[in-house]
Amino acid sequence: MIQSDCGGLSTESQPPGTGSAGEQEVADSSQSAVCVTSRPTLGKSLNIVGRLLQYSGVVAFVSGGSTVRGLVVSWQWADKPLARSTGIAGYLLLAALGGGVFLLGRLTSRLGRRYATRIVSSANELSGEDYVLYLRSFDHDQHAHRMPFTHSAGVWNLAGREDMPLPNDSTEEEGLAELFSGFGGTVTVGRPGERVPFSGADRLYLPQDNWKPIVSELIRGERLVVLVAATTKNTLWELTEVRRLLPYPRLLVLLNGREDVYDEFRAAAMKEFDRCITQVETE
Repeated sequence: MIQSDCGGLSTESQPPGTGSAGEQEVADSSQSAVCVTSRPTLGKSLNIVGRLLQYSGVVAFVSGGSTVRGLVVSWQWADKPLARSTGIAGYLLLAALGGGVFLLGRLTSRLGRRYATRIVSSANELSGEDYVLYLRSFDHDQHAHRMPFTHSAGVWNLAGREDMPLPNDSTEEEGLAELFSGFGGTVTVGRPGERVPFSGADRLYLPQDNWKPIVSELIRGERLVVLVAATTKNTLWELTEVRRLLPYPRLLVLLNGREDVYDEFRAAAMKEFDRCITQVETE
């Protein structure tokens, strides 16, 4: 099954990393559309292959590491330096090969999850569904799709190491989608021009010249809004729109960065709120 959405997106949309949900210049209607394709079957297959590679890599790495550790401390090899050195080199090679296979599997699994991302054809498709609306600047995408390191003592105990970091197989966005899954599926606006969507939230692609009413409709229909703090123009518009349409308990603002980044966001948000209040009073 192949699912695609052309959504009126242009190859000449916005420069990478400069927008928020729908934050791009209004495009001419004659520009060609970019189709984003979802291939769930291919995605699931790649995910399975990737996980099998990861498991194989871990087994090879741990086996090699454990054997090297045993050779180093074993008294049986004390009077056989050449054999000991050869054995250590061989098992180090096995451990290195296992690590390479693990990383290959990790990337394969990640690509599979991207191909399996659901594409929402329109806001009407979400009617009757419980969902979390995830709003962020497109600048945040590269950060949100890194796979950070975490600690997994269970695996490393096999090799006698309890404190080594193990690469986390989930991205930040996937982690957020899992964290808020009790509220429903997570939905976000897809970045204009992308061919393969990132994994985590379902993607909805909006027209470039009339996106705000659709975002407002999405805000009204959700159970929770998760907004990543940023000072971009349209992120601030989204913040004020959420405040206008929803009570505060249904808004969660995520702050990524230092304290001064938060101060900048707070100042920009207050300025935007004051501007909106002034605009209402003058109308």
